[in-house]
Amino acid sequence: IQTIDAEKEHIQAGRTVFDISSLDCVFGEMKSTKKVSVVKKDSEGNDTEVEIVKISPSKLMTIRQLQDGKSVRFPAVVFASEGKDTKTGDATNYKIGVTDMECSVTVRFTSEKPVKLSGKAVIIEGKAQYDKFEDEMIVRAYAIAVVKKIPRRDNHPTPRVELHLHTNMSQTDGLC
Repeated sequence: IQTIDAEKEHIQAGRTVFDISSLDCVFGEMKSTKKVSVVKKDSEGNDTEVEIVKISPSKLMTIRQLQDGKSVRFPAVVFASEGKDTKTGDATNYKIGVTDMECSVTVRFTSEKPVKLSGKAVIIEGKAQYDKFEDEMIVRAYAIAVVKKIPRRDNHPTPRVELHLHTNMSQTDGLC
C-alpha cells in the first residue's frame, strides 16, 4: 500500500487509487477504526455534525499479500456479485469478485439484509483461507465498507493518443 496524498487520505493498492477519508460500512463492523466527529454543510447550507469512520493506511494490505489462515484487510473494486438465498430464506449468501487491477480474489459472506456492491470501491476485512471446492484462495468477510475510488487523470500538458489503422493490405504487411 502506497500513500499518494496523506492530507487527502488517498492510497494506492495495486493500480487503483482509493480515498479512505471516510468509510461507509455496509456489512459488519470494522475493527481497529476511529470514529471522528466532523462538521459538514447540509443541502440547506447549515453546519451539521457528522460521525465518520477512519482507518489507518498502515493497517491495509494488497490482495497479493493474502496468506492462508491470516486475518486480512484490503481495498479493492467489486467486479462481480452473486447472491443466493439460504435454505431457511432469512439471509443471503453472497459471492463477490474483487480486484485491485493487479490481483483478484473471491470474497464470501452472509447477510440478512440486501447488499448491492457491483462496481463499488470497498475495504474488506476478513480471513483468508484456501477453498478446496474452488481450488483457490478466498476471503470470508467479517466486514465490508464502501470508499471512494479516485479516477486516474492524465495531467500531462500534451496527452498521448495511440492511433492505428487497418487497410486491405494489413494482412500482407509482414510479407516482403
